[in-house]
Amino acid sequence: MELYYKNFDELDKALAIQTIKFSPSVGQYFKLLFFERITIGNLDPENKDRVNITIRFFSLICILGTVLFTLSLLIKRFL
Repeated sequence: MELYYKNFDELDKALAIQTIKFSPSVGQYFKLLFFERITIGNLDPENKDRVNITIRFFSLICILGTVLFTLSLLIKRFL
């Protein structure tokens, strides 16, 4: 961060870091979010299936949590 280094411009010029132009798909985004690691490039079918299973698993957990939360609110409200 520029706030911590007085010579940030010198450090930035000394390191030859290229910008990666990449926009992840939804599956790659969730994989990066939860596992903090993705491979940029074409996905092999086995890895693509694993990502799809992971997304389905997390979506099922979110839906189940939302349904249980809604049911608990309704039960508390009417009892």
